[in-house]
Amino acid sequence: MIRAAVCILALLETTSADPNEFFDRVLLDLGRQIRRDGLDSLDVDGFELKVEKTGFFTREFEASFSSGELIGLSTAVRDGDCADDLVDAIDTWFYTIKCKIVMPHARFAFDAVVKGDDIIGRSHLIATTTHLTNVSAEVMIARTEDSSKFKRLTVTSTGPLETNIVQGSVDLNPERKLSFISQINEKLSEKIGQLFDREYAQMLRMVIPRYVL
Repeated sequence: MIRAAVCILALLETTSADPNEFFDRVLLDLGRQIRRDGLDSLDVDGFELKVEKTGFFTREFEASFSSGELIGLSTAVRDGDCADDLVDAIDTWFYTIKCKIVMPHARFAFDAVVKGDDIIGRSHLIATTTHLTNVSAEVMIARTEDSSKFKRLTVTSTGPLETNIVQGSVDLNPERKLSFISQINEKLSEKIGQLFDREYAQMLRMVIPRYVL
C-alpha cells in the first residue's frame, strides 16, 4: 500500500500539467516524421468491385482500381481535450492519457478501369477521391516513472466516407451508382483500419518516447 502510494505521488509530481499540450507536440513531431519518411502520400493497394446487372438492357459493371495513395496522413489534429487517468496494473501504476484525432484534410486518390455501364461493355478510365472528414481514432499513451509509451490506437469512426468521381464518369442508374460508391467506401474503410494498425501505429511508437508525459 505504501509503495503504491509512493508510486502514485511520484507519477503525479512528474506528470505534465497539460496533456493537450503534450499531445499537440507529439502530433506536430509525428507529422514531420511522416513527411521525412516519405509516407505522405502513402501507397495503397488496389482492389476490384462488381455491381450486378438489374435488367435485360444492363450489363454487370466491373471496376478495377489500380494502386492508389492516401494523401494527408501527416495532417492529424487533436479533437477535443485529452482525458487522463491513473491505471492500476497489479504491481505498478500507469498515468495514462487518451486523445482523439481527426484528419479533416486527408483523402484517398485512385484511378480505375471500369466497364459495363453501357450495353456494349466498353472499358474507360475514371479517377476518384475519398475524403476522410468523418474518420477518427483514439490514442492511448502511458507514463511510468521514467518514460512515455504508446499503448493503443483505436479507430473510433471510419465514416461515412465521401467519395466523388473527379475524372471521367459512369453511366449507371441511381441504384447501381449508389451500390458502386458504397462498395468503394466499404473497401476504403477496411484499408483505414489496416493503415492505422500498421503504419500509423508504428510511427506513434517511434515518436511518443521522445517526449515525457
